[in-house]
Amino acid sequence: MYRFHVDWADPSASDLAGPFAVPVAAFTNACATAPLSRACVPQARTDRRLATVSGRVMHRLAYRNYGTHESLAANMSIAATADPNGQTAPRWYEIRSPGAAAPVVFQQGTYAPDASYRSMGSIAMHRDQNMALGHSKSSAQTSPEIVYTGRLSSDPLGIMQSETAVELPSVGSQFGPGGDPSRWGDYTAMQVDPVDDCTFWYTNQYIPFGG
Repeated sequence: MYRFHVDWADPSASDLAGPFAVPVAAFTNACATAPLSRACVPQARTDRRLATVSGRVMHRLAYRNYGTHESLAANMSIAATADPNGQTAPRWYEIRSPGAAAPVVFQQGTYAPDASYRSMGSIAMHRDQNMALGHSKSSAQTSPEIVYTGRLSSDPLGIMQSETAVELPSVGSQFGPGGDPSRWGDYTAMQVDPVDDCTFWYTNQYIPFGG
């Protein structure tokens, strides 16, 4: 973590400090040895693999100030098994007191409820500290689909609830020439409605047919 101090009265006195280490549970980057943007996520009806963009925090790092504490919600794609080119899953974090001398991981988890591949996640927290995590899900038998999970602030730490799929048919897989066609849904975005500070809006990629 880096800390950026802005001095509006004297901009030359602004400074960037860090990095400061924030210890998290051990993990391996997804698709660690796969070529082309770390593309190892399978999809139905094609041998074209999709990228995870592993090794970096996904959009977006969501900040909240709840008065009693400050929180950062973050997620990234990691390997869900010992095979670095095998199943992928979102690893998510809630980091508290980011401005303190020693920020701490209040809770964290890896969401892999079955053998499907999940990646390109985005996470946010609303006014009651409930969280929503959206991501893409696919396998060699299924085309990429939009799914989401979440947790209440009263749920056990580190646990997300059951997954829900958006009601769009999962029939389109991505393939074709040119550019970097392995990229899918980056970067997705989980946002909190600015009016009620409660409703979550999630943006991701969808195609109704292969192409």
